[in-house]
Amino acid sequence: FVMCDLIKAGDDHPRPLLEKIAAERLMVFGVITDPLVDSMKGITGLGYTTVKATKTEGGFLINGRKSFGTNSPGGDLFASTAIYDDPDEGEVAMIFVLPRDTEGLTCLNDWDTMSMRASQSHSWTLENVFVAEDDVIRHKPWVWDQFARGLWAWHGGSFSAIYLGIAKAARDYAIEQTKGRTRIPFKHPGSYYPGNQFLAAEMDIALNAAWAFQTKVAQRLDGENGRDDDTLMEAVGMQYFCMKAAQDVVNKAVDMVGGAALARGRPLERHYRDVRAGTMHPIGGFDALELIGKHAFGIPFDVEPRYV
Repeated sequence: FVMCDLIKAGDDHPRPLLEKIAAERLMVFGVITDPLVDSMKGITGLGYTTVKATKTEGGFLINGRKSFGTNSPGGDLFASTAIYDDPDEGEVAMIFVLPRDTEGLTCLNDWDTMSMRASQSHSWTLENVFVAEDDVIRHKPWVWDQFARGLWAWHGGSFSAIYLGIAKAARDYAIEQTKGRTRIPFKHPGSYYPGNQFLAAEMDIALNAAWAFQTKVAQRLDGENGRDDDTLMEAVGMQYFCMKAAQDVVNKAVDMVGGAALARGRPLERHYRDVRAGTMHPIGGFDALELIGKHAFGIPFDVEPRYV
């Protein structure tokens, strides 16, 4: 996503890699997150990381630990970041993509979570991993450059769709279960209960509002000013709204179905677990509200002190 932004801006550096990925049908998996660095300030590991690069002949040696490597078992190319302390420029953030079997890369197989179990987002260690000088994309750390803006556009523009899909599946399951269930001594199924009708209405209102918000932001992100501050704040706001809406819809679906929703053999148990992760994807929660609020007041994102 970020590489496509670079090419649109006239930087052809990523083109050979993207063409190789397309021609060979390769899967890239990003192992970017650094659990030791604040997700917003460090741009979820893209803008800063504790993983270090040291200069060696022909390139760099990379050492450190990364987490949240989604699609670790199935990915072909390992994408990550490091910080190099350049003697002339100071700290430089570096992006690199390597074959997963590169010497020094180790998957820790530690993904054991309540949500997103299928993502297999394992942690990785990098021990003296060699990256050639020509294979590094350099940029400034800590700043909202085109890399950060591309990342937040991708997060804001696409992640919420996954969770709205979970919510829609939960809603549909609850509706069908309730339509087909009649309990003694009543003569009509649960769909005739006013409480269930109200829950159904609230679920549909939330989903329709979220889809409308998402569609509007997607169109803006694909437009001429798709990476400016106004658009990105709208994308962050949309992600925040949609993730909350998805959780709310799933909660209502569970309320409608009742205790049967807790059974492991039913999809609602999985939907309930998975939708919990939505609000944890950056930029979310109070970080999202902070950014949107500061933007409304014209306060820079990186102002120090952060609060007074």
